[in-house]
Amino acid sequence: TIGDALLRVDPKETLKALKEWSRDRDQTVRWNVAMAFSSAIGSFHWPAAKSILERLAKGPEPLVRNAVAKAMRRCRQRYTDEVEETRLRWRKDGERAATAELVGPLKKR
Repeated sequence: TIGDALLRVDPKETLKALKEWSRDRDQTVRWNVAMAFSSAIGSFHWPAAKSILERLAKGPEPLVRNAVAKAMRRCRQRYTDEVEETRLRWRKDGERAATAELVGPLKKR
């Protein structure tokens, strides 16, 4: 996506823009925001992505929730404990439980 390409060039400004775009009414814009964190480059930015994905995970649209779940699974590869802790907390949160289920449990290796 364009988001992950921009994260390579100017991470600070891109993260600022992604945060702003995460509040957009258009679900396609919010889908793109979540997908920026589903790439290898994007997954390095979990600390900044967390608050953005937290907001997006509450949304009613399956398109956005699926993108958040994909980003969470990718970020979990690098930040296993932190992301899994967030997913488990979301399972108990009525607004985010559906997204937590889409992420799925951590697979044992």
